[in-house]
Amino acid sequence: MPAEKYDTAVKSLIENSFDKSNFETFLRTVFVSADFTEKFEITALESYPEKFKETIKKAEILGTYEDNENNKILFLTVELGRESTLERARKTQRDFVARIIEEYDAEAAVVAFYVPGSDNWRLSFVRSVYHFDEKGKPVQELTSYRRYSFLLGKGEPFYTAYKQLSTLKENPNPDIDSIENSFSVEPVTKEFYEELKKVFEKMWKKIYGNNKYIFISTFHV
Repeated sequence: MPAEKYDTAVKSLIENSFDKSNFETFLRTVFVSADFTEKFEITALESYPEKFKETIKKAEILGTYEDNENNKILFLTVELGRESTLERARKTQRDFVARIIEEYDAEAAVVAFYVPGSDNWRLSFVRSVYHFDEKGKPVQELTSYRRYSFLLGKGEPFYTAYKQLSTLKENPNPDIDSIENSFSVEPVTKEFYEELKKVFEKMWKKIYGNNKYIFISTFHV
């Protein structure tokens, strides 16, 4: 896909407060074969557990996508009740999405959590994987609600989100593992500390010369 088109879609999404049209443009740009013919609001929220009703005000499915291994991924928008829940109820938000993933027979979801009128919002990837425990009982395992999520919007640093989401640029129909990796903040965190180590080492040498023993001992304490 044209790099300029992709970059515009990503930057319009992550540098601004939540806008559904920006979100959909981003999804259509990244997931070329996705299906956007059926959009609907999830109307059964009243039957959900109380912990969800206190946090979630509205949820909408914008479309679906299947990768080359038939993994189904939902595109969701979730309206939250108040701005503080963007940070304080992240596990509840993830568990809510996990329930939707299960109800709609999917494997994962790309989700925009937002509060109307707020400058900030959260873009997350939630994946549900089942494995069997020692008794042969299926157990659901979910992606971390801390590691696979970006806080975005006006005034928020967007380098990490831009760098990670740009990894999808070369493949217009990414598989589920590539999507998960693009949302993981771990690679950027490792890169940050490697760069920090280099800067620290240069400063150390200016002050103490080439005494590597002192440098290594101090850095690893």
